[in-house]
Amino acid sequence: MAAYASTIILICLAVLSYFVHNNAVTISILVLLAIKITPLAQFFSYVEKQGITLGIIILTVAVMAPLASGSLPASALLKYFANLKSIVAILVGIFVA
Repeated sequence: MAAYASTIILICLAVLSYFVHNNAVTISILVLLAIKITPLAQFFSYVEKQGITLGIIILTVAVMAPLASGSLPASALLKYFANLKSIVAILVGIFVA
């Protein structure tokens, strides 16, 4: 039973997240279950080590997409950076990094 405990927990979380309409969590859990029950399970150590980095890269690409596509004009971007809250957020981000 202990060998299947993590699978049962993941299935319960997937069902719960489906019913509360949290699609991101549902899809994430289903991907993990698919990896777990296939030969791809050998890549779990890679996912554990590099998952956060990969997720941050994907989020950064999504945030930068409007700038790269041109749908966010440079003038609007400069206006946002001139705000005191933006400057503080940038400084805190630099400090944390």
